[in-house]
Amino acid sequence: MKEELFKSLSPGLQDAYIQYCLPDDLSKLTINSVILSEENREKVNAFLVETEYKDKFIRYGLEPVNRILNYGASGTGKTFLTKCLAAHFGYELLSLDINSAISTGAAAHAIESIFKLGNYLGKCIIFLDECDVIARDRTDKSIPVKPETREAINGIFQLLDRMSPDCIFVAATNLYDELDPAFVRRFNVKLKFDRPVIDELDDVINKFVHPAFTINKDMEPEIKDIILEYARNYTGLSYDEIETWVERAEKQAIIRGSEIIEESEIYKFFMESLRIKVLTNEDDNSLYLYQIS
Repeated sequence: MKEELFKSLSPGLQDAYIQYCLPDDLSKLTINSVILSEENREKVNAFLVETEYKDKFIRYGLEPVNRILNYGASGTGKTFLTKCLAAHFGYELLSLDINSAISTGAAAHAIESIFKLGNYLGKCIIFLDECDVIARDRTDKSIPVKPETREAINGIFQLLDRMSPDCIFVAATNLYDELDPAFVRRFNVKLKFDRPVIDELDDVINKFVHPAFTINKDMEPEIKDIILEYARNYTGLSYDEIETWVERAEKQAIIRGSEIIEESEIYKFFMESLRIKVLTNEDDNSLYLYQIS
């Protein structure tokens, strides 16, 4: 199907398709694959329903809800949700590397090209990651705005006004507080992505375990409690990092010829991230933390 679609494009749009259409296989992704807060889950479910009735809304002169702003720390699911939305709707996913476009001085042209392709294709998601690169607050005089950056953000405003109602625009940022308020107002769905909560760590770990594997709860409760209590002040935890620990533990199980993951291995990787060890005091046999330099 994609091959037929590609052949139907003009040479210019073919170049844009090659550059912006993500080749990832999204077929196994679902909305339930994403770890969402209760608030975000409600917003996403409402968005799915509105999109289902979009054509009927338009007939009554109601604007479709088709602009989503994902914001929060790195590795918390902003890009992953975008991929899952594309999979859910069966849409093409067009993604622009805005940093690369800025560095070559072609940001405005790149933005125009991706919107032109999206409007031609219809039923696609146009994804702008790290949107703060061009959408910083222009009233903040401490941050100089280059002419090409100003041209790019003005172009986005115009292109959003002309975007096909069959398209969805998604932007993502780690720097929500630094965004231009005029840019933020363009979005009718805003989703804040938070870091994992330590008290929910086991649930998150289970979310990432492949169905073929089971977890052997071999961690000593006292050691586990010490690690988790220390980790409450750890600001670097992300869903990406937890998924990496689980994948590493699964690989270790496969090497052993097993489909049983040792919980202690996952926590070993966690302690590596925290740069700690749990040691035993030889005098009274009590446990204590040792910070790795």
